[in-house]
Amino acid sequence: MVLLVRVWAAVCFAVAGLVTAQAQPQTYPSKPVTIVVPAAPGGVVDALGRTLAQRFSEAWGKQVVVEHKPGANNQLAAEYVTKSAPDGHTLFVSPEVTFAVNPSLYTKLSYDPAIDLQPVGEVVS
Repeated sequence: MVLLVRVWAAVCFAVAGLVTAQAQPQTYPSKPVTIVVPAAPGGVVDALGRTLAQRFSEAWGKQVVVEHKPGANNQLAAEYVTKSAPDGHTLFVSPEVTFAVNPSLYTKLSYDPAIDLQPVGEVVS
């Protein structure tokens, strides 16, 4: 179980382009937040995404929904997130394979993990 948790430990990447925390308005979030999960419902990443959505909804008083985009070794979800509005309202919960392994496996990705995704947190066990 610990190994499984560590596999999914590189978690919770916000995709806000290059927007920094200082650029966020004081009323964040100003609209519903979407957490994109690159896996089908029922797995560890889904459970983590749903837990975060519930906690964020309670803390922010805004709706936070989980959207599943499984497939292509997490590339479908990563591409979807990088093409979303860079306003901080789309978060990405993903394992490290999306950021560390895929660039080595594939010669052409639709996203650049070093530029298009900005980490805002990490969950480790």
